[in-house]
Amino acid sequence: MRNSIKFRLTLFNMSIVLIVFLVFGLFVYYGTHYILSTTLNKQLLLMADAIEDSYIPEKNRFGYLEPGTESFHAAQNAWVRIIRKDGSVYFASIPFQKNPIPFPIKKARQLTGKTHLYRNFQAASQQSYRSVILPIYNPAVKQDIGWIEVARSTEHLHTMLTSLKKLLIFAAPVLLFLVGGISYWMVQHAFRPLMLMRKQIDSISHQQLEQRLPVVNPKDELGQLALRFNDLLSRLEQSFKKQQQLLSDVSHELKTPIAVLRTRLEQELNNPDLPAPVQARIASDIEELVRMSQLVSDLSLLAHSMEGVFQEQKQPVNLKLFLVSLEEDVKTLALMKHHHLNWQVCSDVLVEGNPEHLRRIFYNVLENAIKYTPEGGHISLQCRAENKRVVVEITDTGIGISEKDVPKVFERFYRSDQARQMDATGRGLGLSITKWLLEIHNGTIDIASSSPSGTTVRITLPKYQPM
Repeated sequence: MRNSIKFRLTLFNMSIVLIVFLVFGLFVYYGTHYILSTTLNKQLLLMADAIEDSYIPEKNRFGYLEPGTESFHAAQNAWVRIIRKDGSVYFASIPFQKNPIPFPIKKARQLTGKTHLYRNFQAASQQSYRSVILPIYNPAVKQDIGWIEVARSTEHLHTMLTSLKKLLIFAAPVLLFLVGGISYWMVQHAFRPLMLMRKQIDSISHQQLEQRLPVVNPKDELGQLALRFNDLLSRLEQSFKKQQQLLSDVSHELKTPIAVLRTRLEQELNNPDLPAPVQARIASDIEELVRMSQLVSDLSLLAHSMEGVFQEQKQPVNLKLFLVSLEEDVKTLALMKHHHLNWQVCSDVLVEGNPEHLRRIFYNVLENAIKYTPEGGHISLQCRAENKRVVVEITDTGIGISEKDVPKVFERFYRSDQARQMDATGRGLGLSITKWLLEIHNGTIDIASSSPSGTTVRITLPKYQPM
């Protein structure tokens, strides 16, 4: 799952959204902090300016702080105080009276003209406050005569920022969950043509090259890929058909001349007047023709297996009698290499198949066992019935098959290095044809081997089920 492109694309989209959300969240948080702080500063300065503008030099008092006025009442309940030049308090509102916060007179004396100073402080209640300090200018003496300080609590600002932070933290996983779900759905939808293509590709084999990939949208990239792949399949199909036709034609054309040559040579061999050297040469030629005839037969079967339309003529076959007759044919080959045969056939049991092809199946396996077992070896055949199937095991004490070669022995024309050293005349088609013929008979073949301790071939065939 983690290695799938869909998962990685979804994760990539979620990462991008997370980064954008973090940047956006920081922007919103600090932007809100800046706006609230700026608004608070403006409100503080606005009130301080109003008090400073209400100063009456002739009376040395502030109109904003005239007793009985609304502004005086508001100033009394707010954080407002006026400090003289010498540091004494001219006016202090009720909150400042209850919380005598030290006034930063050194910093205040550095203010000139219309400049002002912002500062933060904590009251006795541990609440945070922000204030503005503004010089009071007396035009009569043309100098500052003191300072006005107006303060407000920043608790509401901190509360709003804390709530905003919690909202952003809560929104992050919710947003990621929604984005992840939507992204996965979109990627799944976008990859649907690719999934259809993969499903179709899995069903295409050398016997089904006429199939084509579905083209959902021929104008997008995946549609173009499907079209290119279909074009490749068309070329492969044509090439494969030509190959099949070539094999079929070659095997068909060679059968007759080989049969004619073999017949003529066998007739010549029966001539008693031929010198012994000539008879030996003719006998060798006949053996070569037999091998060529076998090769042509293999090529013909190979062509049928590639076409995938082979119609097998099946009939009930008594496996016990069949294996007994096969033993007689194999004995000759086994005696030539002084092998010991151990034949344990099962009781009368019927299988359904083509006798000629069944003989080909078992003969190919037994021929390999004899061929690749050193002289004096042991070859055994055991047959038993298991439920609705018959199992035939052929075991030898030969050179065996290496672990890396076992999966490849059913490939066409494949021969291991050990097999080439033992027999240079092999073609690498026997087991491939055997496996194909067994598949036609609804049978199986398995090989258990480890070089150099011999090989066991297990063949299973279904029992004959009368209608």
